[in-house]
Amino acid sequence: MIVRYLLLVLMLVISPSAVKASDSNAPKAAATLIMAFSESVPWKIINPDGSYSGIDVELARLIAQRLNTKLEIKAAPLARCLEMMRRGEADLMTNIIRSADREQYIRYLNVPYQRQSNKVFYLRADNPLDIRSYEDLYGLEIGVKRGAKYNPRFDLDTALNKRDVTVALRNFKKLSLGRIDAVLSTESEGDYLIQHNRLQGYYKKATLKFNQPLQIYLGLSRQSPFVGRAAKIERILTELINNGELEHLTRRYLMPS
Repeated sequence: MIVRYLLLVLMLVISPSAVKASDSNAPKAAATLIMAFSESVPWKIINPDGSYSGIDVELARLIAQRLNTKLEIKAAPLARCLEMMRRGEADLMTNIIRSADREQYIRYLNVPYQRQSNKVFYLRADNPLDIRSYEDLYGLEIGVKRGAKYNPRFDLDTALNKRDVTVALRNFKKLSLGRIDAVLSTESEGDYLIQHNRLQGYYKKATLKFNQPLQIYLGLSRQSPFVGRAAKIERILTELINNGELEHLTRRYLMPS
């Protein structure tokens, strides 16, 4: 009798329903935060060994740490990264300008982390050409990055001859070979590429610049499970801005000792 009772208790303990109930109460592993990464130095850098660094990468790592989750980086050209966000194949994208077309599939965090983003036209130093006004752009072949936004008028101007590439450095190489007349780039990226590829003296900046205040954002894919935590991520980002951590990261990359 005692043996039967013990067997019955043992069967109940290891029954499928008991196991199922135990599994349902077990803590679930945190989702991985997937970052869509298109190289844009010094914000997003692919190092020679294939690892990732840069202001935005370190910022994303800090956010992931505070969310108690892992960060996974998926590198692709800018246009492909935007498509990943559209399809929900990535959760997070950084360094993006707010626009109506992107709003359809990106939930922008309501905390801009950059408020100035100068756009500069680079020319060959040995070329007497200068670009002094917007009208001077017509007739020139201008190198741009595919999928990037620079200035509302420029972005929508179909009369301009824009030659796009997926990697910014290719534009500077094409410019040095005389295949294009100018390169339009975010100033921080253009200056970084020139300095770190030892190209000082080969290029100059045109007089015309797009240097109006421009807010830059982080965004979540509207299909991401992290959209439900957007308010928390906004609080984390606000804290990183207010406590000086973001400024420290920025200075370390833009003004290295």
